[in-house]
Amino acid sequence: YRGKSKKIRVILFIMAICMAMVLLFLYINKDNIKVIYSLKINQTTPGILVSCDSNNNFACQTTMTEDVIQRITTFFHTSPDVKNREIRLEWSGDKRALPTAEEEISRVQASIIKWYASEYHNGRQVLDEIQTPSAINSELYTKMIYLTRNWSLYPNGDGCVTISSPEIKNKYPAAICLALGFFLSIVISVMFCLVKKMVDEYQQNSGQ
Repeated sequence: YRGKSKKIRVILFIMAICMAMVLLFLYINKDNIKVIYSLKINQTTPGILVSCDSNNNFACQTTMTEDVIQRITTFFHTSPDVKNREIRLEWSGDKRALPTAEEEISRVQASIIKWYASEYHNGRQVLDEIQTPSAINSELYTKMIYLTRNWSLYPNGDGCVTISSPEIKNKYPAAICLALGFFLSIVISVMFCLVKKMVDEYQQNSGQ
């Protein structure tokens, strides 16, 4: 009975140490956050369609848009969300740097709008230059018309893309960390019991 009581005390001590370490970790990292923005390319946006195959337009637009983002900032990690047809921009860091993230996302949006406007003007220039009958009947000309058709909806490129308000989360969720800490304490306790049993058996066999 005394041996079992001692073993229980040791297990409880191990669990207490593990949970205390988790709480200390959470306290140290309490200001670390993860910020997620969602960038959606509006379906009626005319830009870059001339450069993309209509059968796989979202993947093409995503690749080209991510390239624009990466040229102006390395602040965000970008990843396509095919299901919702949007691009996720993620940043992790100290919450005191959140204003910097807001400034960077504003730069991203302004640069993409500027890029779309440039694409439009390039398209208009091509349309003005290829006015021969053979050119007008070409697939390229058709795509160019489609490219510029809806531009009146987006003066100067405004509204081509929309960026959501930031979704802010703790980088290390407390519930998950506590659950992992509890699981780790159980694993260590089981290992302790097994090692203790092996040592006791070895000592008994040695004594015989």
